[in-house]
Amino acid sequence: MSEEDYIQCRNYSSCGDFTDGESEFCDDCQAEQSETKQQEEAERLLYAAEQQLQGYTLGKSGLSIVEAVNAMGLVRSEWETLLEQGLVHLDDSDREQLNIYFNMPDYE
Repeated sequence: MSEEDYIQCRNYSSCGDFTDGESEFCDDCQAEQSETKQQEEAERLLYAAEQQLQGYTLGKSGLSIVEAVNAMGLVRSEWETLLEQGLVHLDDSDREQLNIYFNMPDYE
């Protein structure tokens, strides 16, 4: 490969290397980017696990759906987003109680 085919790594100012012309990052920086993504994914999964355990704890305490949502600090705009994205796995009765709580009784 000729020198013209090589391009500076996106991290050139910190690594000082060149790529093969097809990648944005040199080999060392690609490995670092991959490590960072793996760390971010691990943190995201850990956060999700924490949230599920918090939900379990709230459910175990015997709170109503409205009390649980209040304890979470969920606000109307977040509830609307959950509904719009289809992420709410509640029965119709619980969903109706929350729609009333958030003053959206006619929300479908």
